[in-house]
Amino acid sequence: MLEIRLKELRAKNGLSQKALAEMLHVSQQTVGKWETEGATPNPDMLSRIADIFEVTVDYLIGHSDSEYDDTALKFALFGGDVDDEILEEVKRFAKYARDRKN
Repeated sequence: MLEIRLKELRAKNGLSQKALAEMLHVSQQTVGKWETEGATPNPDMLSRIADIFEVTVDYLIGHSDSEYDDTALKFALFGGDVDDEILEEVKRFAKYARDRKN
């Protein structure tokens, strides 16, 4: 799943393999291997990639379908007391606002 998510996030953010590689101080070949399952980034690198794309590591590696930490979001927005339907509406609006900005 990492290879799919990494390609999608790069494309969504308009980054080439080379540009991402430069941001991470690795070679373009290394990024290419990550995207073809030829190699897997170490935990520290996964964290750095997640930070660049502002997603969770769980999302990046396919353990979650949510790009964000819903627990932290629920607490930040509503003190932790919100149902999932309202949270999904907030996330859809945030995505809409982000897409309009780009």
